[in-house]
Amino acid sequence: AEKITLDFELPALIREGVELIRKRFDLYYVGLFLVSRRGAKKGYDGEIVSSLEPGKWAVLQAGTGEPGRRMVEQGHKLKVGDTSMVGWSIANKKARIALDVGDEAVRFDNPLLPETHSELALPLISRGRAIGALTIQSDRAAAFTGGDIVVMQTMADQLANAITNSRLYAEAQREIAERKRAEQALRESEEKYRTILAHIEEGYYEVDVAGNFCFCNDSLCRIFGYPENELLGMNYRQIMDKDTVDMAYQTFNGVFQTGKPATGSGWEVIRKDKSVRFSETSVSLMCDSGDEPVGFRGIVRDTTDRGQAEQQIKASLREKEVLLREIHHRVKNNLQIISSLLSLQFEGVQDQQTLRMFQESQDRIRSMALIHEKLYQSRDLARIDFADYVRSLVGHLFRSYGVNPDSISSAVSAAGVYLGIDIAVPCGLIVNELVSNSLKHAFPCGRDGKVWITVRSSNTGQVTLIVGDDGEGFPEGMDCRDTGTLGLQLVFRLVRQLRGTIELDRTRGSIFRISFDAAD
Repeated sequence: AEKITLDFELPALIREGVELIRKRFDLYYVGLFLVSRRGAKKGYDGEIVSSLEPGKWAVLQAGTGEPGRRMVEQGHKLKVGDTSMVGWSIANKKARIALDVGDEAVRFDNPLLPETHSELALPLISRGRAIGALTIQSDRAAAFTGGDIVVMQTMADQLANAITNSRLYAEAQREIAERKRAEQALRESEEKYRTILAHIEEGYYEVDVAGNFCFCNDSLCRIFGYPENELLGMNYRQIMDKDTVDMAYQTFNGVFQTGKPATGSGWEVIRKDKSVRFSETSVSLMCDSGDEPVGFRGIVRDTTDRGQAEQQIKASLREKEVLLREIHHRVKNNLQIISSLLSLQFEGVQDQQTLRMFQESQDRIRSMALIHEKLYQSRDLARIDFADYVRSLVGHLFRSYGVNPDSISSAVSAAGVYLGIDIAVPCGLIVNELVSNSLKHAFPCGRDGKVWITVRSSNTGQVTLIVGDDGEGFPEGMDCRDTGTLGLQLVFRLVRQLRGTIELDRTRGSIFRISFDAAD
């Protein structure tokens, strides 16, 4: 008992235990079985285990002599509760004796132990549970007495307790080893984590739920302009103005309420020297092992240089917008000056045809000046609202030709069409020439009618411009490409400039359909 209680190595304990019993009592064979256990792993604390169903089998762990070695190698096992003496003894937690094995039906013949004449099976009981059994065999018949059973059962109980203690010791050693490995892995992880945080350019912070800094890296101290010993314990409100504090609070509160991280928050930070830095900050929630919020952590990027560059770009863009507006304004004024010079030039002209030519030139100049006027008035200096432009242009032409709007009406459909100046100028001239042509020739002798302009733009950039009237239309046999008039010649040249196509529908009045790709 003293020997086995001092040995915590289970394999050695079992081997020495059965060998001690065999020698001290001059026995033929001693073997020790342990009940298959739930969750046992191969090689765990040296115990011989298998994939057997837990609690259903007794597996031989050690046996004396060559027979014992061979049976262990073969994985010898007995079913608990079966007819075997070991199985019965474990199931009933009682000793079983066979004084003459030849007369006992409870024991199977074992060819490896041919000299056995009597056998004693003793349950190994620890903490009220049978964990296995001893099989003690003698080559003499009737070798065991009632006193032997009492002595050996006491010894078996000592052995059972030693086995349980060995298992507990092995389990404790395994847990200690696993804890040490986990602690080592944690130390290595923390060291790696701290090394990374120490060398990244971005600042890293951790604050408690009240917003007090409890951890930071060197980069954060550099961005905020405070040494670590001063920053730790400070509240984020101490380094922000009121507006930024309100934004930060909303961000922290949102993360606290939803648990979802927030990224890209732009905050202004007031450094120790009172200078201001711009930052882009992420926020995520920190929770304890019970999933209760304990604070926030995140990354801070210094975006001051980028912010200053953006401000410089915005300032430069504002300057360019002012300059561009001034250019459009001056171009418009110069075109109006040209138009005024033409007016002065034809004041003394008596010939009506010549006078009309001067007026048409003025209309063309007006169509171009109107584009620059619209761009000057628009928020978007790159494009104009073409519907608004066409309405203004058509209104000017109706007034220029003295058209009675009660007799000849106009309709413009170009909603949502915006054109850049390179497209708008030739399109404006085309509309000017075709509408002028309609007003001059489509409605003779005060005839009533209608002029319409439709512009459509597809998602692919294809633009369709339709200018039509329901007047008399082109005479039969006349080629619209060869009329000899400057207006239509200009229209066809402008269509070529736009790399587009033009079609004339004479079915009802005159309808010009022009298509081109604005993306080109």
